[in-house]
Order: sequence, then C-alpha cells, then structure tokens
Amino acid sequence: MVVLKVNQQADLSAPQAFSWSLCWQVRKTWLICMLLILASFWTMEFSDMVLGLLFSALLVLLALLDCRYLLIYDKLVLALLVLGILPLLLGRISWEDACRGAVLGGGFLGGLRLMVPGGMGWGDIKLAVVLGSWLGLAGMAVCFYVAFISGGLYGFWVWLRRGTVKHILIPFGPFLALGAVVAFVAGSSCAGLLEAWLWNP
Repeated sequence: MVVLKVNQQADLSAPQAFSWSLCWQVRKTWLICMLLILASFWTMEFSDMVLGLLFSALLVLLALLDCRYLLIYDKLVLALLVLGILPLLLGRISWEDACRGAVLGGGFLGGLRLMVPGGMGWGDIKLAVVLGSWLGLAGMAVCFYVAFISGGLYGFWVWLRRGTVKHILIPFGPFLALGAVVAFVAGSSCAGLLEAWLWNP
C-alpha cells in the first residue's frame, strides 16, 4: 500500500492469513467487476480470454481485500505466480521478457521503498514482481503508468473531500490490479503510445 504521511496503524482486527471464506465478503462487488472485465475481453481469442479471466479473477479478489483490510495476501500472490506459467506455455510472453518485467516490477517499487521508508508495502513489491512476469517489460511499464495516474487521481479526490491526506492509508494494490488488467487487454497498443509519448514529446 502507498502511505501518505501516515501516523495510524492498519486495522488490527483484519485477518492476517488468507482463507477462501473471505471471498464471500466481497462476492457481489467481485462479480460486478468480473462482468465488466468479461465485456472488455469479449473480442480476444478464446485462449487469451480464459487466461485473462483467470488473471483478473485473482487480481480483483486481491484488490477488494486490500481495500478492506489493507493487506495483500501471500496466498493470492503465490496463486498468480503459479498461474504465470500459462502465458509462457501458450507463447503469449517469452521467458526473457517475463524476467525483464519481473525485474522492473520489483526493482522499481523496491527502489521507492528504499527512498521513502514505509511508503510501499512488501505485498505491493511482491505483487509487482509477479505482475511483471505476466506482462513483460512493456506491459509492466503500462501497468505502472495506469496505477500511478489512477492512484494519484484518487489521492487528489481524497484531498478535495477531506482537505488533507494525513493519517490516511491508501492501498496501492487496487491500482496495480487496474493497471495490470489494462496492460493485459491493450498492453501492446498502450505500450506503443507510451513509448511514442516518452521519446517524442
């Protein structure tokens, strides 16, 4: 999670270990999100659509629980890691690109944690490594771009409503999840636009 000048602790009553019973608490929101995502996947090839739905199902669950408990559960990240073999086997991404994406994901957020101690949780860093292995270098760049823009807009909205961002915990997992889904759906085209914008301002 991203912490903006935080002086309060996370909810101590939050379950510290993941159990599938937690899914029941967010089932309605999860279902609505998945229906919206399914609509965006409809034009994909069948194998990509199934892969994307598996990817998104875990990400949406992870994001909703992070919103509720300010925790990214290791079991969900591990499940994403194990399923990450599928895009490699299906040829959607190369081993080299998966490694580059993982290095970018973990390296960038790890660097932020070093520069701003406590500003980025280990759960976010581990999630970014796994997302990078799914998305590759360009896809992870798109994921970060969407995550930081959407996270910044949310932070600005919080500031407008409350007049401050002090003492407020903002989970970053949901924004990473949003960026990852966008990158999966339109990663190649988004990466091209992002590259053009960066190198030809």
